[in-house]
Amino acid sequence: MRLVGEDGRFIVLDVMGYEFPTYANPPGYDWLEVEGQVSDGANTWDLEDPILTAGDLVALGGWLTSLSRGELKPETSFLFSEPASIWMKMVAPSTVRVGFGGAGLAWNAEGPRPPWPDPLEFYLDDAALASLIDDVSAASQRFPERPSDWVPSDQPPRSSWAAERPTRSWAELIRRLFSGR
Repeated sequence: MRLVGEDGRFIVLDVMGYEFPTYANPPGYDWLEVEGQVSDGANTWDLEDPILTAGDLVALGGWLTSLSRGELKPETSFLFSEPASIWMKMVAPSTVRVGFGGAGLAWNAEGPRPPWPDPLEFYLDDAALASLIDDVSAASQRFPERPSDWVPSDQPPRSSWAAERPTRSWAELIRRLFSGR
């Protein structure tokens, strides 16, 4: 996914894979590892962090599609599941503002790190927006949301995990802890 603006501003994000590819996540926790770079034209930051979920990709694709159809009102925002990382806001038709909370951004040069970049604005013509939608769709197809009962093929189904796990109440666990048993 690539956004390129004037004066050397850019954002490049690549979804590398699931944060836990063999972990049977509870629903809603399909975190994706993302690598990329962010530049405000003067400074460049590297990014490597699980900043979005597979569901975020689907929702972002829908948000961008609504933007392309002119269905969004100005100041309509899109927040990733981890809002401290990256957010997007339509500030005018075909113009989006992208902001950063700092999660995952690392200074990639010698010397003191400048503050996190201020929100960056990008004008998206029809071709740039269509390309971004295609990129998001491709990433979403490569890393779809996993169903709530998904488990890696080398592990037993979730229902057997629950059957094997002893169920104890918090009160029982606390009583055992303080009684020394």
